[in-house]
Amino acid sequence: MLVTELIFENVFTDLDASEVVALLSCFVFQEKSENEPVLTANLENGKKRIVEITKKLAKLQRNFGVDLSEEDYLGTLKFGLVEVVYEWARGMVNFIKIFFSKNQNKKTYSFSFFFHKSHLNKLRT
Repeated sequence: MLVTELIFENVFTDLDASEVVALLSCFVFQEKSENEPVLTANLENGKKRIVEITKKLAKLQRNFGVDLSEEDYLGTLKFGLVEVVYEWARGMVNFIKIFFSKNQNKKTYSFSFFFHKSHLNKLRT
């Protein structure tokens, strides 16, 4: 429902494909990152819009009796991979290199998906 609302609210209209993909990563990334990603102005604005619309939907759902707090709803959004996905989508081929360079201070390196080099070109086209 949230992604549909983001489309209806034209959140992605002025963004390029790499920015859209990067912002959508907040719905699939599962790790809680203590590192704040360094975002471009467009990505930061997109993140802000996603948070605003999420709050609006949480309030609307509460009004209709859905037992979900705003904090719980916002907690489902994980923006820790946005910067990494943005760099990858812009053509930086080595996903692992990007990920590790952006997470140097982390003691563990676990993430939900891995792109094999042979699949990167297929996914980027």
